[in-house]
Amino acid sequence: MACGGACASSEGRPVVVHPAAGHQDGTLLNTLLHHAPDLAKVPRAGIVHRLDKDTSGILLFARHRDAQVSLRDQFRKRTVEKTYYALTAGVPTPSEGSIDLEIEEDPAKAGRVRKTGTGRGKKCATDYRVLEVHGWYAWVEVRPHTGRTHQIRISLRELGAPCLADPFYGDGAPLYLSKLKRDYKAGRGREERPLLGRLGLHAARLSFEHPESGERLTLEAPLPKDLRTTLRQLSRWA
Repeated sequence: MACGGACASSEGRPVVVHPAAGHQDGTLLNTLLHHAPDLAKVPRAGIVHRLDKDTSGILLFARHRDAQVSLRDQFRKRTVEKTYYALTAGVPTPSEGSIDLEIEEDPAKAGRVRKTGTGRGKKCATDYRVLEVHGWYAWVEVRPHTGRTHQIRISLRELGAPCLADPFYGDGAPLYLSKLKRDYKAGRGREERPLLGRLGLHAARLSFEHPESGERLTLEAPLPKDLRTTLRQLSRWA
């Protein structure tokens, strides 16, 4: 997942991508350079795009400079098709459609963006479709056409359904089974652990042209364990 952030593996464990303060070892970048030392010669070690911190799913790397240039150009020209899944606190209204926003950096809240109508912000376009509704929660397919910072998260917030556990655009609250199952008991001396304690967002699919052959490729990332478990419990109890 994210440049400078953490990503959830297939088992839901966070993986830091870039070495940073407090996270110098055991990063995804360290692992890649260990197995493919030539990546050290590629700008940003071959990283092509970014994901938000605590987003699980696909992160694309290029193994040489020409491939990186080609892939980044495809992202810039918006020919890469991206599909995300979001678990939301609230149900987007309407249940299917497109949302166009103009956003800008929020001067009052570092690292966040806000909706603006000044004409000087960055335009973003996002298609979405509600796939499942579980009481107050929804499982939503999202297809961003642009690649703005926090685009999906602020768009869902504008639809009245921010990503679950989003600390920037929602209430940041994790989801506990006790909130769904009225007679839930954690067990004597045990503290209840959340079903989902990180951002409910997953980068599920990327479709792009191979930098050399031009063949259209589609890569998919299966849902990590924490999201699979949460959806199963929502289906049973919500």
